[in-house]
Amino acid sequence: MSAILLVDDDPSLTHLLSIALSKKGCSVDIAYTVENALEYAQKNDYDLILQDVYYPNKEDGLKVMERYYPFSSAKHTPIVLMTAMPMDLLSAQDNFEHYLSMAKLFISKSDDLSQIVDRVMEIISEQNPAS
Repeated sequence: MSAILLVDDDPSLTHLLSIALSKKGCSVDIAYTVENALEYAQKNDYDLILQDVYYPNKEDGLKVMERYYPFSSAKHTPIVLMTAMPMDLLSAQDNFEHYLSMAKLFISKSDDLSQIVDRVMEIISEQNPAS
C-alpha cells in the first residue's frame, strides 16, 4: 500500500482526493495546515507528497516545501504541487526554477480529479516499480 501525504486547506478537495486515492490502494494522511504537514513529513515515510501551492493565510506553499524538502529528499519522496494559478503566473514567481527543482510535477487543480489521481499513481509506480 502506497502512503501519500495530502497537504491542502480545502476540506472538499482533500476529501474527494483522499477517497479517489484510497480506491487506488493508497493510504492518505491529510494535513490542513503547514504545521501538520511538517510534523507528518518529519515523522512518517511517504511514497509521495501532494500539496497546494498557496494557502488563504498567505503562506506560500513553495516556501513551505523548502522546510520539509530535506525530509522528503532524504527519503526520495517526490513532491507534487497543485495550483489553481495559471502556470505563466506561477513561473514568474521569484526562485521558480529553484522550486521546480524540488518538485516532481506541478498539477493544475482545474484538472479532472481522475487526471490528478492518475498522475499521482504514475509517479508512485515510477518510484516503486514493484508496487
